[in-house]
Amino acid sequence: MPTISRNHSSGGESYHGKPLRGRSLDSVDTVEEAVKLINEVKQIHSYAGFEIRNFCSNSAAVLGSIGEPGAPAEVSLNLENNLGTECVLGLVWRPTEDVFTFDLSYMKEEIKKLIADSAAPTKRQVLRTVMSLFDPLGLISHFVVHGKILMQQIWRCGTDWDEPIAGELLPKWRYWCLYMQRLGEVTVPRCFFKGMNSYALEDVEAHLFVDASEAACAAVLYLRCIQNSVPKCALIAGKTKVAPLKPISVPRLELQAAMIGTRMMDSVLRSLDIHVSRRYLWSDYSTVLCWLRSDSRRYYQFVAVRVGEILTLTSADEWHYVPSKINIADAATKWKEGPSFDPNDSWFTAPEFLRKSRDEWPMEPAQNGSETETELRSVFLYHGTVPQLLLDFNRFSNWLRLVRTAAYVLRAVRRFRGEKFLRPKVLTKEELLEAENMIWRQVQNEAYPDEYAILQRSLTQVSNPVSIPKSSPLYRLSAFVDEFCVVRMNSRLSAEQTLSYGLRHPILLPRLHPAVHLLAEYYHRRYLHGNAETICNEMRQKFFIPGLRILIRQVSKQCLTCRIKKSVPQPPMMAPLPQARTQTMVRPFTHTGVDYFGPIMVKQGRSLKVA
Repeated sequence: MPTISRNHSSGGESYHGKPLRGRSLDSVDTVEEAVKLINEVKQIHSYAGFEIRNFCSNSAAVLGSIGEPGAPAEVSLNLENNLGTECVLGLVWRPTEDVFTFDLSYMKEEIKKLIADSAAPTKRQVLRTVMSLFDPLGLISHFVVHGKILMQQIWRCGTDWDEPIAGELLPKWRYWCLYMQRLGEVTVPRCFFKGMNSYALEDVEAHLFVDASEAACAAVLYLRCIQNSVPKCALIAGKTKVAPLKPISVPRLELQAAMIGTRMMDSVLRSLDIHVSRRYLWSDYSTVLCWLRSDSRRYYQFVAVRVGEILTLTSADEWHYVPSKINIADAATKWKEGPSFDPNDSWFTAPEFLRKSRDEWPMEPAQNGSETETELRSVFLYHGTVPQLLLDFNRFSNWLRLVRTAAYVLRAVRRFRGEKFLRPKVLTKEELLEAENMIWRQVQNEAYPDEYAILQRSLTQVSNPVSIPKSSPLYRLSAFVDEFCVVRMNSRLSAEQTLSYGLRHPILLPRLHPAVHLLAEYYHRRYLHGNAETICNEMRQKFFIPGLRILIRQVSKQCLTCRIKKSVPQPPMMAPLPQARTQTMVRPFTHTGVDYFGPIMVKQGRSLKVA
């Protein structure tokens, strides 16, 4: 597969005083296609006065056909290097060997000296050195990522930009620089499958490996095909990312690595002309595989969103388990003995099991299911007791009718239970008191369900009492439950035995309950629609109701008798004055009126008559 590199020269035009030059790359399958492409490019540019020269190719036949000298030993792939940009560590193409490598000569002298020197660099110099590496395909990302991790550690220590690094960071920097000086040993074949036509490739597989640690995430992509019954693999691209400064769990980092790898694979495969028939995505973290094979909506948003994106670009059946020992992406996330630059290393040639038959590939352990509780979204289950409502208080408009109805209901309940005892037709005092206690219990259970349950448990758990929470309105009222399971309040008069039990321990009732409103109406009518203080004093002999005066005023405003009694007649509006009395700018006595009272004698002829 001949590869062509060509320079463009405009002859006399310049940019910032330098000749305009550019370099472009292209690949074709045959020598004839390469020669035809070169001649067409030269002819088209000649029409505009451009002379295209200095072609470079890995094929001597191509260069001989177009009359170019032999290919140079190395060609820098930093295409912007001739436009006046800074020199960086160049990704170099050796046409004679048709491989990619790295050349330290493309570094600035300052960076070369910094790498070779044993003095402690500053934070600024470390960043400049790490960012000077030019590796667009991620061929050496398993080495570059450790320089980024070192930079993150320097940042975490709070070192200033011009302050030399110290402590345990300096040995790590020197160790990393030793490997950086060996980058020239790296050689990666430019052609994925040498000697094979790209259009004739069949049954090509893409294999993506992902891994993560507490320091970084990594993904590396390979292509695999069968040539003469022999599997062949090629390194395509690598991608790494340093873990964030804020701590994040390893399962989330593993999922992040899977998402980074999925994005990279989708971008790379869309840019290739090679048709990939199958895709295999490998991860050594079974939790991530469980997330991808289950309903993502059951997990927290962090997991659900990333799983959704991964499954948009891939399918769950394409993900497979690989042990950590043979997961090649592990070389980028863990330093171990340092990265290997040997061209025969698994990083550049793919894991060994890919060069074997599918029967020898790793199998997923049987215990790896499709469910995991990691990052599972919490489901809150409320368990409570729903009180049985014997009476609907909203159906009653009179307190006495409510009490009598409750008494009859309790009498009917006893009969249904089969209790045999004589009961008079008229309700007794005991039955009415029992009905009132039942009403108090139901009102308190509706208004204070949690507090009522806590106070009831306190009767049985004497050794381990449960207190009412501070947020409860009953917290400061010293509430307790009496023998009839009615919530009452301890007062400062509890030691005075001459007072009634209800005065010493009043019943706690809410103000906004409909039954309490009926009770206030009953006291209002019982004390002949008296003033609010009288009714308030009488009700406090037995009950404690927060905001009782407000309730009494509401009852008084709704009472028809009180509204009629307190109504004031409205005097009629006076009629407007006549115009003669309000006229201005007229003489006095212009309008005069005389008021007479009594009979008027009128003379008619010779006699007087009363008009």
